[in-house]
Amino acid sequence: MPIERRRRWIVLALLVLLSIGLGEVGAEDAPEDPAAKIAELRKQMDQAGRSGKLAAALALARKILVVQASSLGADHVDVAITLDIIGGVERMQGKLEPSYKAHERARAIFAKQQGKHADMRLINLQQLVRVLHTMGRFLEASKHGQAAVDLAVKLHGADDTHMLPDVLDLAAPPFFELGAYAKARVWTERSLELREQSVGKVHPMLCATLLSLAALNQAQGAEGAARPLFERALSIFEKTLGPKHPASAQPLLGLAEWHLRQGSPAEARPLSERALTMLEGQFGPNHPHVGRAVDQLGRVHFTAGDVDAALPLFERGLKIREVALGGTHVEVARSLNNLAMAWKEKGEFTKALPHSERALGIEEAALGEHHM
Repeated sequence: MPIERRRRWIVLALLVLLSIGLGEVGAEDAPEDPAAKIAELRKQMDQAGRSGKLAAALALARKILVVQASSLGADHVDVAITLDIIGGVERMQGKLEPSYKAHERARAIFAKQQGKHADMRLINLQQLVRVLHTMGRFLEASKHGQAAVDLAVKLHGADDTHMLPDVLDLAAPPFFELGAYAKARVWTERSLELREQSVGKVHPMLCATLLSLAALNQAQGAEGAARPLFERALSIFEKTLGPKHPASAQPLLGLAEWHLRQGSPAEARPLSERALTMLEGQFGPNHPHVGRAVDQLGRVHFTAGDVDAALPLFERGLKIREVALGGTHVEVARSLNNLAMAWKEKGEFTKALPHSERALGIEEAALGEHHM
């Protein structure tokens, strides 16, 4: 199982363990047969998840949900935990709308717990931020992200090095997408500081934070400060996971983007191509991460003056994003803008205009009319 998918399943497995503990509290009140059945189903679900058999794990989680709802009641906290597991697996499968609905149902149950089970409520908020951010619903994601940060600080303190960095790393990107760079920077820099205190300065857990900070520097015009962060993240991945590990794709894309911004497509191209090969090997040809890499390689060719090579890449990137993310996602707008740019360069203004107009409509709906 790829390292990121394994990490996600471990988070969901923690929910299983928490649910087991809670189930034992009221075991004397629960019928023996449902409890035994749930325990056996959980065991099977965990085995399926750790083996990467997500469809089987999801089917087992749904069976658990049915038994829990009938034996414990629809508003029992164990039901909420199972809903979060279901939502997490669905997100890993790319089923974003069902994932959101499952997490939202869980949030409604946790809201009825009168302040109890706060740690599980925190996990639920993090799950909501993940799926809403992936869906491009940044304003909603930012609200849940703020709530998650506030709750994490309340539960664990402002100097916590275990839970708080993960929460900060999740909460910052929606604010970045909304243009609230100052807030995103405060949280990202704090996360990096806490992580370095916990794991040192050469650990894979630092890399996502380093990449976020590099993107912030670029967005705020500090290009010179961005490149060392991309290079540091790449160096950490290569030292700790090996030079061919697909985790290196993200800093490679970041470095390629940096060279593009400097007007150096020849420097960007091998980095972009290497990242695309890694991502296709890990996720297959139609994953959103692959769409991002394809789109970037198109911009490499466009910047080098080869519009004919760029166009099919932009078209492929658009198709991947539409299928994987839906036709109204902000990433789709970025692909549309690239296509419009390429058609304009070829003098095909009638082909460019519909792409530009559609992209503008998506961006206004996702980010607001006055977003810069």
